[in-house]
Amino acid sequence: MVITQRGKLGRSGLEVSPISFGGNVFGWTIDENSSFEILDCFRDFQRINYSKKNKKYVF
Repeated sequence: MVITQRGKLGRSGLEVSPISFGGNVFGWTIDENSSFEILDCFRDFQRINYSKKNKKYVF
């Protein structure tokens, strides 16, 4: 399943998908193996986009 629908984020003009994934817990409250397991599940659900500045993290 790939979600292609986008919506505006407030008045910022940014377009976002209806489902978002925050990663602030990685490296703080869960270990590396658990982090990758969660990211793999989310990647399988929906394509992950990162900033073009962080090219080494693009899936």
